[in-house]
Amino acid sequence: MCPLDGPCGFPVTGVISATGSFGQDTAHAGDPLYVLVSATITTARPGPRQGHPCSARTGCPPATVIMSTVTMTNVTGYLQAASDGQRVVLSFLPPPLSASDAAPLPLVLNGWRGVQPIPVPQP
Repeated sequence: MCPLDGPCGFPVTGVISATGSFGQDTAHAGDPLYVLVSATITTARPGPRQGHPCSARTGCPPATVIMSTVTMTNVTGYLQAASDGQRVVLSFLPPPLSASDAAPLPLVLNGWRGVQPIPVPQP
């Protein structure tokens, strides 16, 4: 099980918007789960603390949020579908911002049909 503050050590990140398309990756023509992704995705995650401690008199300093937007074209992704036909997962590595940047963290998008239950932490 992963910690509550982030999936397996990664910071908690929420997708604000995602638009794009995907189609069969011709480099993996025999496997329909490999897709080419072209998309623009905007995410948000908690930013650094403001440096002031919380106090009973004034409360806590406002939270900060770091927003990131990535645009990609023809990036290979891997699509997984649950056997119930209600959930899908698309995972891929977005391109680095520049040639000198380190490889980015994997991006995993979860999709579902209907109401998605809120996960309950396990003891």
